[in-house]
Amino acid sequence: VLMLLPYVNLHYSDPIDLIVGKVDSISDNYIIVKDKNKKVKVNTSDTYIIDSKVTVLGKATLIEKRYGFYNFDFKSFMNQKGVYYEIKNPEITLINKGSSIQSFIHKRIISLKYVKNKEFLYRFLLNLKSNDEKDIFIQSGLPFIGLLGLINITLKKYFYKKTIKKIELLFIIILNIVYSFKTSILRLLIFKITSFFKIDKLDKVGICLFILLLIDKYQVY
Repeated sequence: VLMLLPYVNLHYSDPIDLIVGKVDSISDNYIIVKDKNKKVKVNTSDTYIIDSKVTVLGKATLIEKRYGFYNFDFKSFMNQKGVYYEIKNPEITLINKGSSIQSFIHKRIISLKYVKNKEFLYRFLLNLKSNDEKDIFIQSGLPFIGLLGLINITLKKYFYKKTIKKIELLFIIILNIVYSFKTSILRLLIFKITSFFKIDKLDKVGICLFILLLIDKYQVY
């Protein structure tokens, strides 16, 4: 039943003409604006700061199916992120440039005048990149799982298992704060918290999915 919930009411019944929300993600020619649990793809070539608050006015239409390089299905990719609508010709009004840790880092990187490898800083510090196909790898959480694995191997030389689990939990909490509780890292946090309790593995998976679905039905992805 839990696995079927994300497929219920996938499309909003009311047309979206106005959305007031935060810039959730950035690409070369569009931004994703999130208002509560509603996300909309907004086409723009302008530069926006991550977590900026904006007002978007325009006619929203369902994202059409189209294929990119290597038969990359952009529509399915957006749908898995909980994005079903796009505004092609928007009127965007900037309310503020954000006050989160992510927005602060983003503004600092932009202000750097003599740094050639800004793309590396965007990718390493903010997980921002221009190629959407690479984002599939990031959304899975594999880079963070790999980083945790390296930390675990290093800490094993100096700490006991219980201490390592606490350090990993603290590290994941910090990551969630910095990345504004992105899906892949939030998933890691919930699974890590349940690991402190003596619960059957299948029950842990069920509990984690249930919590994620309560937060946002699209978090299951």
